[in-house]
Amino acid sequence: MADSKPAVLQAAGHSHAALSALRPNVKLIGLLALGHLVIDVNQGSLSALLPLAGFAAARFLPAPRPLSPR
Repeated sequence: MADSKPAVLQAAGHSHAALSALRPNVKLIGLLALGHLVIDVNQGSLSALLPLAGFAAARFLPAPRPLSPR
């Protein structure tokens, strides 16, 4: 099936050169999305999961021995 979007835009007076200028910069959008993900993880999920990581580490690590004087 043919794509009707270019035909509609050409009928509105837009040329092929104008359509290529409307394409988004994918690398820039990807970088912004990655930055947004990192900020969200650090503000929300990481602070909520740190206490659970502490409990898990305490479960698998050996208990500290008391210091005995020599």
